[in-house]
Amino acid sequence: MPPEMSAHDQQPLDARDIAAVARGDRRALGALYDRYSSLMLGLGVRVLKNRELAEDVVHDVFIEVWKRAGQYDATRASVRSWIFMRMRSRCLDVVRSAKYRKTTFAEELDAGRLNATLPGEWVAMLPDDMVDLIRLRDLVRTLPERQREVLVLGYFKGMSSTEMAAQLSIPVGTVKSRVRAALAALRDTLGGSDAD
Repeated sequence: MPPEMSAHDQQPLDARDIAAVARGDRRALGALYDRYSSLMLGLGVRVLKNRELAEDVVHDVFIEVWKRAGQYDATRASVRSWIFMRMRSRCLDVVRSAKYRKTTFAEELDAGRLNATLPGEWVAMLPDDMVDLIRLRDLVRTLPERQREVLVLGYFKGMSSTEMAAQLSIPVGTVKSRVRAALAALRDTLGGSDAD
């Protein structure tokens, strides 16, 4: 949006463009994209803490705008609000997804930012799946670095044994041995904690 125009001044252009998008006008979609994509990306990065994911969500929202422009109702929200509500909603969908939690967990583990422990009363307020992730984080941190590395690459980043072998410059058999050893260590630890 040009700096001299307020969001209120932009509304007639938005209304014209969303109506044109509903009729299949790709240039009008491009105008909305040019007007709002950078602001949407900023929102996405703030919510998701990941620029690449935020870019994907912006793309997905504009595909949704293209498909659903005919459903836009000016009596319920401005075009800007309608688009930003979709962006916020899609970002929250991503945050709630298991893939996002696994990806975030892997990035935090890689960066060494998962060193702090939460007070017990905080853990008690978390959903069960988050408690499980915290427990898993603590268990994975106890593994030797080579075992931890293959678990992060394989289970949290979704790499195959061949891809891990290529990235780590080791044979596939070594990758599989490390995975087996890591899983056995986790099983032993979990089995031991269950008996306590």
